Amino acid sequence: MIGAIIGGIATLGKQWLTNRKRVSDAKAEQKITRIQQDGSIAIQLTQGLKDEWWTLILTFPYLVGYWGVVSNNPEIIERSREMFETLTVLVPREVWSTATIISVVVSFGGRVSDVLDRFGWGGKK
Repeated sequence: MIGAIIGGIATLGKQWLTNRKRVSDAKAEQKITRIQQDGSIAIQLTQGLKDEWWTLILTFPYLVGYWGVVSNNPEIIERSREMFETLTVLVPREVWSTATIISVVVSFGGRVSDVLDRFGWGGKK
C-alpha cells in the first residue's frame, strides 16, 4: 500500500517536472522567435525612412509650437494653437496623440503592440 502511494507521488512529481520543462522550452522558443523577428525588423528599419517621415509629419505641430516659444514669437505660438484646434476638430485628440507616440516608438525600434499593451488596448490582459 505504501509502495503504491509512493509510486503515485513519484509519478505525479515526474509528470510535474516534465510539464515544467515543456513550459520552459516553450518560453525559450518564444524568446528565440522574438529575437529572430527583431533582427528582420531592425534590417527593415535601416532600409527606409517611412517611419521617420511619419514621425516628422506627426510631430510638426509640436515643433512649430516649440519654435514659437524658443523664438518668443507670439504670432507663431497663436498659429500653433490654431493648428492644434484644427487638428482636434478633424481628428480626436486621443487619436492624434496616440499616433504620434506610436510613430516615435516605432522610429526608435519599438513595437506597436507594446505601446498598445501599455495603454491597455492590446490583447494582453
